[in-house]
Amino acid sequence: MYRFAWEWGILEGFHQISNDVLTKLFLVLTQFGGEMFLIAVIGLFYFCLNKEKGEKLGFIVLFSGAFNGVLKGLVKAKRPYEYVGKEHLIKGSVGSTSATGSSFPSGHSQNSASLYSTLPRLEKKKWLTIICIVLMIIVPLSRLYLGVHFPGDVVAGVILGVLTSLLILYLYDLLALKNKSPFWMYLSAPLVLIPFLFFSPHADFFKVYGLLLGFTCGLAVEKRFVGFSTAVPLWQKFLRMLLALGIVLGVKEGLKLIFPDKLIFHLIRYFLITFLVIGVYPLVLKNKFFSRGL
Repeated sequence: MYRFAWEWGILEGFHQISNDVLTKLFLVLTQFGGEMFLIAVIGLFYFCLNKEKGEKLGFIVLFSGAFNGVLKGLVKAKRPYEYVGKEHLIKGSVGSTSATGSSFPSGHSQNSASLYSTLPRLEKKKWLTIICIVLMIIVPLSRLYLGVHFPGDVVAGVILGVLTSLLILYLYDLLALKNKSPFWMYLSAPLVLIPFLFFSPHADFFKVYGLLLGFTCGLAVEKRFVGFSTAVPLWQKFLRMLLALGIVLGVKEGLKLIFPDKLIFHLIRYFLITFLVIGVYPLVLKNKFFSRGL
């Protein structure tokens, strides 16, 4: 994929001002676009604040992530530090920067933009809008400073994230006007994306596809057999959130130790994360922590 001279100029400019303090700072800031932070925000809404809004946030971010994975697999763009003579651009290690897969478009930028452009539309609070705008700027900047993306990658990521949010929120409103359940939209998403499992075999896509499929199946179980409420005491909210994050980390890291490093096992592992947390977890604990009216 062709890269413009001005993009290299911006990356070299960031490299010239880089130092250990800034590197440590941006390694922290970039996590505001990382999968665990996004999952935590979605989980906070879904289990503690507002179940319906958490459901919307989850679908928007997961669909945006799956779309990003499709594009990464199709474009297969090299990251800046992968070019000969540009190895110095990366700050920290590949693992510490969470740089996985190809470069275009930026996953951190797109996924965070989809979340942070949705939040102000669901929670119309000025302070939240300001924080979200700041984060939509900081996350892409962190990817440039760390040398893991080109400017074009992060700009495209932000635009795609915002457009995905606007489109899906419009579909939610349209379905509500027609008194239709959004579940059919959830079901359609993984079905439409099936061909890309074969034509865009990319690890990031398989992972997010697994999350999206698990999300859909988990919601089917939860809506049919549980129907928990967020109107519970604060200690129950805290406990259910803590346990949910424990399941996410346990499945994500635990199965990584025993599953082969193959695409289908990435899909299964990430499918189990959302299916267990959204579908099985509330079902098992509904009598104690998720019962209606508690």
